[in-house]
Amino acid sequence: MDNKSLITFLKKIELFRDFDDEEYQLLTTCIEQRTFKTNELLFKENGPRESIFIIYEGEVELFKANSFGVELKLTRFGEGDFLGEGSWATDSPHSTSAKAMVKTTVLVLHNEVFSKSASTTLKIFSNITRVISRRMRNANTRMINPAAQYQSGKTRVEHDLLGSRDVPSEYYYGVQTLRAIENFNISGVTLNFYPSIIDGLAIVKEAAAEANYELGLFSKEVKDAIVAACQEIKNGKYHNHFVVDMIQGGAGTSTNMNANEVIANRALEILGYEKGQFEYCHPNNHVNL
Repeated sequence: MDNKSLITFLKKIELFRDFDDEEYQLLTTCIEQRTFKTNELLFKENGPRESIFIIYEGEVELFKANSFGVELKLTRFGEGDFLGEGSWATDSPHSTSAKAMVKTTVLVLHNEVFSKSASTTLKIFSNITRVISRRMRNANTRMINPAAQYQSGKTRVEHDLLGSRDVPSEYYYGVQTLRAIENFNISGVTLNFYPSIIDGLAIVKEAAAEANYELGLFSKEVKDAIVAACQEIKNGKYHNHFVVDMIQGGAGTSTNMNANEVIANRALEILGYEKGQFEYCHPNNHVNL
């Protein structure tokens, strides 16, 4: 990869937010491109923390072994995500393992970068702190979700029978989930406390999309996008967008619509559209069909 392409890619990563051109050039001298085969480990639990890994292409699963040696899947990372950022802050070993799920190319940022420029190091530390803070806020989802790398303050307008609402642009849920949060703020225990329920919803929605496509009710493109979104959810992504209270009225309608909106908005991104452009993939007309 040439330096121009590398810098273009690095500018998309939150870890290097607010860098100037000179700092991006410095990064290129501390980065090593590596390719991992399917099931090859990037790092192992209890191994030394030495580098930050930025995924250029492919998919990486983060997992942890329990006391019986059984692998417990935590989440999956894709293009543009990064992991291992704890390497700068502690001499303690990795608390998890990471392996490539497919042939995966990563950019390995070695710790030497921290000794080359104080201002660059400060920016990296600041961005890492932001990421860790966000991940701690979402700890009850039992996963790390890098889908929305930061909240921009931008919103999109969504409509339902009661009117219009502004929805933060990074949120995958929509207007009906927002109303459910307001109407059923009862127990404080939200759907994302129970990942198996979320996985079950994704399995059902995926099967429904396959069946509805076979019946000719929507296009292959829409079907493929819904299926891909459901598979990502089953792999642990976007669970922190399942936010309705476990105690609610309406026989579970709010839970169902929370799932429909998250899946539809992620499917829209896969199709190349923006969240909320429901004329192309609708929570009710497609995901809930």
